[in-house]
This record gives sequence, C-alpha cells and structure tokens, in this order.
Amino acid sequence: MSAAPKPLWIFIHLPKSGGTTLKRHLANHLAPDEEVVEFSAQGGARRLAQGAIPFAARPLEQRQLARALVGHNVFRGIDRLVPGREARYLTFVREPAELCVSLYNFRRSRGQADADFERWYADHYLPRHRHLVVGFYAESLVNRPVHEAPERLLAMATELIEGCWLSGTTDELANGMAILSEEMGIPADWRDYNVTQDKPDGAPDADAIRRHIVLDDALRARIHADCPADASLYEWVRARGLRHGLRAAGPA
Repeated sequence: MSAAPKPLWIFIHLPKSGGTTLKRHLANHLAPDEEVVEFSAQGGARRLAQGAIPFAARPLEQRQLARALVGHNVFRGIDRLVPGREARYLTFVREPAELCVSLYNFRRSRGQADADFERWYADHYLPRHRHLVVGFYAESLVNRPVHEAPERLLAMATELIEGCWLSGTTDELANGMAILSEEMGIPADWRDYNVTQDKPDGAPDADAIRRHIVLDDALRARIHADCPADASLYEWVRARGLRHGLRAAGPA
C-alpha cells in the first residue's frame, strides 16, 4: 500500500510576525518554489525573473509536490490548489505594540519611514493600520478586501485562527517551530532572523533591522488604546496558549 500523502502546511503570514524565520527555515530543508512556495510580491517577482510558471497555472502533478505554502498573500481556501491533501493552516499573532515598533524600525532601517516616530505614527500608522492585525486575518479568511467595523473584523479574525492546526503568539514561536519541524520531519535547526539590532546606520549587514525606537510601557499602553481590536485579538490568542492538532475548517 502507498503511504498517505503528506499534509499541506499553509502559513497565514501576518507581516513582522515570525515569517522570515519560518520561511528561511523551510527553505533550508525544502526545494524552493517546488516544495515551499511563496505567495507574495517578492515570490511573484522571483518567478517572473526565473521564467517560472505561476503556481496556480502548473499541472496538478507539479502542484502536488508542494509541502508548504507561505507568504503574505496566502488565504484560507488556497489549499484547493493542491486537492486531496490534509490542509494544516498555522499562524502566529504578534503583540500589536511590538508589531508597530518593529514595523517602524524595519521601514526606517530601509529608508521607507519618516525619521520621526511620532509623525510616522500619527500620519501613517494610525490612518492606515489602526486595525492592521484583525484586518489582515479577516481578509485572509475571505480572500478579498474587507471594510467592516472593528468588532466584525475581530470576529472574522478569531474564526480564521480557530480553524488553524497550529496557532499561538509569537512569544511561543520557539515551541511552535519545534512542533512544525517534528511534524514535517525536518531538523529543528532554525534561527531567529531579522532581530532588531543596535547597529549604526550604514553597518555592513544588509539584513539588519536597527533599533531606532524602543518600546516602553507608556507607548505600549498608548498603542493598545489606539488599536483596541488588535489588542483584544492578541490577548485572546495569548489566553488560549499554543494550540495544535486541530484539523482546519473547510474553505470559507
């Protein structure tokens, strides 16, 4: 008798929430764009540059080679591209104040954010990202833009996370990576990438994310007050703890 097909792992990747660590770990052990396929602007650009066929346009036997689908453009129901496999969705939710500061430090390190945090926060983050976390998960649930009240976004976000085989906060990333590695049968030799570093501007490490602003209790409280739905989602996930073993719900 032939062995049962391996599960298809699908990473719902909220930006600045452990994605680089997970993607690079998988890329160290799986064939890029064959066994681990990235759905993002970067992934699409690499395929275009290499003359590779978009994943959805590949013959079924080629799509069946995939073991993990990752990237910011993954959504619930994407497993339909690889039929006949158990879909195991996973995600890690980051504390919203840490996410905000990480996003600022990342963009400032890349020259994409205003040098003044307060101006960037007031003029960019709050108008565009006040519901960043719940909005991301709500849109991942239905694979389309969602313009709803924060309470509805929160409900949709919890629905998606409840259907994940593996979920938790990024505080539990180490344990989550260990579970994922064991289940996939790959070494648990991952390392944390894109850690914020105290390096001067112009340091030779191109991947470095420098600490231009440090999160303190006062700023954390202000961000939670400004982004209550995101804070509520994080506290809900944190209270549940790291969960795994749940068979994913069907497509929305």
